[in-house]
This record gives sequence, C-alpha cells and structure tokens, in this order.
Amino acid sequence: MILYLFIDSQTRIDSPLFLKKYSQEDLLYYADVGFGYPNKIKKWDQTIRVSIAGSCSRQDSAEVAKVVDELSRIIAFPKVVLTKEEGNVQVHFPDSEPEFESIKTAEGLGVEVRGFVDPTSSLFTNKMKQVKIYLSPLLKNRKRNAVLRHEFCHALGLSGHSKRYYYEEHLMGRLNIPSLESAELLDSSPAVIPAADVRALQLLYEREMPTGLKRSTFKAHLAELGIQLQ
Repeated sequence: MILYLFIDSQTRIDSPLFLKKYSQEDLLYYADVGFGYPNKIKKWDQTIRVSIAGSCSRQDSAEVAKVVDELSRIIAFPKVVLTKEEGNVQVHFPDSEPEFESIKTAEGLGVEVRGFVDPTSSLFTNKMKQVKIYLSPLLKNRKRNAVLRHEFCHALGLSGHSKRYYYEEHLMGRLNIPSLESAELLDSSPAVIPAADVRALQLLYEREMPTGLKRSTFKAHLAELGIQLQ
C-alpha cells in the first residue's frame, strides 16, 4: 500500500504540450469537472458497453442510442457501444418517483437530485470498471434528455461540477439565461452534448492524459506551460 501511494503521488503527464491545443476556457472548465474523489482522474481503458436495465419507454431507449452515437463520435478510444447484453454502463429508468427515491436513499444520497450515477473504479489504477445511471421519472422532454447526457458525462469520468455560470450550455456547469426568449429557444432545441463538454471528454481521453493524475498536478503542468487558471 505504501508503494502504491508513492507511485500514485508521482503520476504526471510525460509531455504536456498537447494541452496547448485547448483554450484557457476549456482548461479551466476541465479543471473544475475532470477530477473525481479524491481529486484524481478516473476513466475507462476498455470498451464501454451501454445497456438499459429493465423496462423503459421507446423514447428513452431511442435517446440512449442517440447518446451512445454522440459519444462514439467524440472519443475514438475506448469504443462506446450499445448492447442488449448486460453492459458495464447500465442505464436504469425507475417506473415511479418512490422507487427512484428508494434507490437514491439506499445509495446514501441525501441531496435533491433528478439523476445520479453509482460508479465502481479500481482503487489502485483509478480505471473505471462499472457504472449504473439512474434517472427520475419526473424528468420530462428536453430536461430529461439533457440530464441523461449529464449523467453519461459522469459515467465516462467527468466526475465534478463547475460552480461557474456560462452563457453557453455546459452540462456540468451553471447556465446563465439572459432572457425568456433565450430560455424558449433552448427548450425548443434538441438536447445534445454541448461543445464545451465534447472538448472536456476529448481532453480526458487524450492518450497522454494518465489516470490517477491529481488536480493539483494538472494545474502545475499548466503553470509550467505559462497557462494560469483563475
């Protein structure tokens, strides 16, 4: 265990120059959302096999297929595929709110949420092994589809949230909607993984980005490149 802790504390990016192809805003957002407990990168190194656990509506089934298609276009490795067999990412659509709340309580979640993930990762390698996604039946229409994508981002390794406000949609951040017209326009548009989250996922799955990298080490690399995050 002592040897593991020493090796883990030494995890660094061998050649951080690839970070320069991302904007400062991209890097700032990733610094907020890319590190799970305890502030380390966790991600998949095997095919991500998505399945639906139990029954669901045709609309939900079709939306999961759309999300898988979006993710497969965002990251080249590992592959993201939809399977009818039991996957390592299982999407659950509880039939009732009491059922959803019961599952949430069993998972020890004492906060008000409409969706959540139950991830399993290796303590020693920080590699993702299995994730269960749960969505509340109270979610409807575009909001439901956006929360589904939010939880999929968590499932792939964007474990954090950003407390910052943005004028463009960021699934893991807060949206500043300047007018009723903007709100109506957003509500009428189909849910997709926004550009900011696409770049965050691409950064996470860069070949040079190691699992187990600490947030503090990531920021130190940026400082070495002359990139200062506020």
